[in-house]
Amino acid sequence: MPATNSSKKNPYGLNDMECKFCQEYVIDRNGTRSARKAGYSKKTAGVQATGILKRPNIQQYLTILLREQATRTATTADDVLKTHVQIRDIALGTVPKRVTVDQDDDGNDVMIEEYDYDLANARQANKDIGEHFKVFSDSAAQRDVYFKVVIVDADGKIIDEDE
Repeated sequence: MPATNSSKKNPYGLNDMECKFCQEYVIDRNGTRSARKAGYSKKTAGVQATGILKRPNIQQYLTILLREQATRTATTADDVLKTHVQIRDIALGTVPKRVTVDQDDDGNDVMIEEYDYDLANARQANKDIGEHFKVFSDSAAQRDVYFKVVIVDADGKIIDEDE
């Protein structure tokens, strides 16, 4: 059921739709999607989100919600970013996917490292990292900027290249 824009206000001076927007925003930090889920028009959701996010009382409420979320999950933005970097590094084969210890014929312990090349996961992890740092901004200043992605193996040999 869509949120209604009632006159009831929370302690931060927000109506029901604004509260719903904030609650949705902390899930994935996507303003347009949050505005749609809160009941704003699909046509104007992006513009609405931009305006809503600029308001000090919205920013204050989002800060509270984000702190609560971090406390509940005991996860920080750095934790998430580190995980994406680890996923990327494993997917590119720059760090081992798994390390086991076995014995050779003479009974000596031998460390066995398994590497994996998974370009789809590497690309997705890089995309997530780029989004975190706002590399792929929709702003007019960034719109005409092109990035060339080159993936190389540990020896520097190109294994995939985007044009």
